[in-house]
Amino acid sequence: MNIQDTMKAKITQAVASAFEAAVAEGALPWEGQALEAASLVKLEVPKDKSHGDFACSIAMALAG
Repeated sequence: MNIQDTMKAKITQAVASAFEAAVAEGALPWEGQALEAASLVKLEVPKDKSHGDFACSIAMALAG
């Protein structure tokens, strides 16, 4: 596993944990299916490097 894959895995886990904590605390109402939070987290490398190293679309997935 290279450094990029390692970082993607760590970021995915951190975002999934934050999502789960927000739902558990009631700060984020979630009436969706009982899914593993990590399945909602999709990290991508932006085409435009000025947009950063990674992009996460969980907000768009939750809004849709």
